[in-house]
Amino acid sequence: LGAKGFLGFARYDAAVFSTRVTDELVPFEIPNSNGRRYFRNAGRTRRNGAEAGIDASRGPLSVMATYSYSAFRFVSYSTGGVVYDGNTIPGVPKHHWQTALKFSNRAGFAVLEEEGATSVLLDDANSASGPGYSVANFRIGTAAFPRNPRVSLSAGMQNLFDRHYASSIAVNAAKGKFFEPAATRNVFVGVSVASGKM
Repeated sequence: LGAKGFLGFARYDAAVFSTRVTDELVPFEIPNSNGRRYFRNAGRTRRNGAEAGIDASRGPLSVMATYSYSAFRFVSYSTGGVVYDGNTIPGVPKHHWQTALKFSNRAGFAVLEEEGATSVLLDDANSASGPGYSVANFRIGTAAFPRNPRVSLSAGMQNLFDRHYASSIAVNAAKGKFFEPAATRNVFVGVSVASGKM
């Protein structure tokens, strides 16, 4: 169930959802299997959540923000004599958000972005959790050059404040190897060249 529209100079969208799944696939690892992933079926799961976003522009400035709320649970799930009924489905943070502030004109653009999430559970038993994170990125770029409109430049810095966090999670990993670390602070430079008729 959702809605979208305009409020003055801002565009918005929002939605709530609820799903029920039977025999959902759940990944897991077996110790000493060299990281090989296997799957088993959870009896029944329930996923309730909400998402919202807004995008507003005024003159050279624009602002974007998105947010998602996830309440995902096992309704009926047992394996190896262990019952996980009522546990949170691992691998998905309850709260996740993204924001961006952009300034642009005829010369080019500059963008400051931020992404964050709360802590995340790592296994079906909910016995381990990973910390939340907040990471910022910065990008700048030129508009097409007047003498050569096919060419534009861009540069940026990812992980601006050099945060240490996991970019993805291996759910139910063997021997506690749940985390796949993200890159530390890094810089990139790019050149775009258009093809075809201008």
